[in-house]
Amino acid sequence: MPTVGRKAPNKTHTQSVVFWKDAGWTETTSRKWCEDHDYYTDGLDENDSQYRWRQYDPEEDRFRYRNQEIEPDSITLVLGFPISEEGAENMKVIDTAIAVHHTATDTESEWDGPREVAQAPNDAKVLKYMHAWMDAEGDPEAKGTYKFPHHKAGSDTPAVIKGVNNALSRLPNSDIPEADQPGVEAHLRAHRKDAGLEDNAGDLLSQQIVSKHEPIRCFEGSAEPHEPFWTWHNAIESEPESEPEMELYGYISEYSWWEDDVSPRKFKDDLYKYGAGGPITIRMNSYGGDVIAASLMNTIIRDYPGRVTVKIDGVAASAATVVAVAGDVVKMQETAYFMIHDPLVLFFFAALNIEDLTRLAGSLQAIKEGIMNAYETKTSLSRPRLSRLMTDETWMDAQRAVDLGFIDEVITAGQKAIVLPKNTAVVNALQGYKNVPPAVLQALNSSPLTDDMHHQAQALRERVNSILRKEEPNA
Repeated sequence: MPTVGRKAPNKTHTQSVVFWKDAGWTETTSRKWCEDHDYYTDGLDENDSQYRWRQYDPEEDRFRYRNQEIEPDSITLVLGFPISEEGAENMKVIDTAIAVHHTATDTESEWDGPREVAQAPNDAKVLKYMHAWMDAEGDPEAKGTYKFPHHKAGSDTPAVIKGVNNALSRLPNSDIPEADQPGVEAHLRAHRKDAGLEDNAGDLLSQQIVSKHEPIRCFEGSAEPHEPFWTWHNAIESEPESEPEMELYGYISEYSWWEDDVSPRKFKDDLYKYGAGGPITIRMNSYGGDVIAASLMNTIIRDYPGRVTVKIDGVAASAATVVAVAGDVVKMQETAYFMIHDPLVLFFFAALNIEDLTRLAGSLQAIKEGIMNAYETKTSLSRPRLSRLMTDETWMDAQRAVDLGFIDEVITAGQKAIVLPKNTAVVNALQGYKNVPPAVLQALNSSPLTDDMHHQAQALRERVNSILRKEEPNA
């Protein structure tokens, strides 16, 4: 038969598609499936139970195989990887592309991935249902283990086609193994077919279903997209008990990590490279940042096999606290501060109606639930108590942070006065909070905002709060 479709990486690899006769496949229908799905093949093997369309015909004892279900009990993708004599016994056989499932579809709704993932419970069944790929070595109950969400939160919700399209657009440039991509693509295309959207063979990007995502800057600064905002200091050879240190001073990313596969991978790679699976220390002085980045960092740190000690040198505020509580042991300078608050969004010169703000409130509530998950794991405080602490914008000195369970130990030796970065954006952000401790305010050496600007900001805050509460503002 003529060859069709994409080839395997090279002739040292092999893959095949198996069609099970019990599911009703024939030689004709299975061949047509290969042609319709742009699948390269150069031969057919048949036995009593299956048709196997193969790519190349290597010596089978040189390969280790793993299976990925494209359609359960119907179509199976068999991937072959060369093995060496030394590595043959240790090679893992894993499934990472989540099998195709046929569900209801939603072709109208906008896609808000962060909201749907934040609303989802830390439940393997739900998370697997919502996504198209999972890291087989990750924690199945952790959201960071999964990629390419496209279902609304739940285990019986429709596939949102705009989420499917978004995932397909990111797939070619993602950091998942190349061998996993056909299974992920098959999963996503099946949802489009269920929605009555027949795909022509070839790249969806060429059909301009969606545009390439560019990182979104969230905070003022000079960082480039995907540039690490963490630095490493190696252990001191003259001090046998010293550990590699990661320094997190400043924003938790000036850019959002939403739809960013590059920055999380860099963070994880650096953690395992410098930590080498052993104990590490993270030193922190951060006023917050992107909550999506903080959430992913929390998951990556908790999954790291070595002991992680977090030392808060100055301030851990807002999203930075989500990173801090991931440590196995969290320590805090006697002069430092720990602050938690409800998630917020800043907007200027934007006309937002009640519907916009109501939708925004729903997204913020979902994000809050995700943040409370991290706090609850660390502190064992009840969710109502945590919710109130966040709503009240709670600033804690070291002793109160210990009492509430957010940290484990107060560092009392060699304290230094609190020092904040001299950055206008940081100063403005901190002065926007209502309960900033005097010691922190004193560290803000200047006041970039005029009294009029403060009054205008307060009026805007009150206006937004009144609408979110569905109350009429005072005339």
